Amino acid sequence: MATIPNTQKFHTVADAIDTTEYGSAQLAAGRTVFTMQDILDTVVVGGGVDGSGTAGVIPLWSDSNTIGDSIISATASAATITGDVTANSFAVDALGAAPASASAAGTLGEIRYALDTGVHYIYLCIATDTWQRVALATWA
Repeated sequence: MATIPNTQKFHTVADAIDTTEYGSAQLAAGRTVFTMQDILDTVVVGGGVDGSGTAGVIPLWSDSNTIGDSIISATASAATITGDVTANSFAVDALGAAPASASAAGTLGEIRYALDTGVHYIYLCIATDTWQRVALATWA
């Protein structure tokens, strides 16, 4: 494959015109002929990605060159998953701080975990701004 320097200049003529014998023998000896295919073979182009995405949503590749939206969105401080999640476990420290009261701001289905005066609690928002909690205990 031809290696074309960035400073190379090209003058185009129709492919039927023979340019071999133009100029001096010294000039002809230093002449390299490049076709447009040589140039195309040298140029590295993008991967041809198609599809589209939404700002703030983690992308999902639906095939080798198509991008779309996943079920995960993110801001600078939090990630949100919409839809069903299958996982073997979650780190409970990632479930946020305990609500300040049973009527603290919350969204239906939100889950939090906290340690309060030596007792571990799981908090569940059962309706907008309505929380219930359960204390965790060991069992035999």
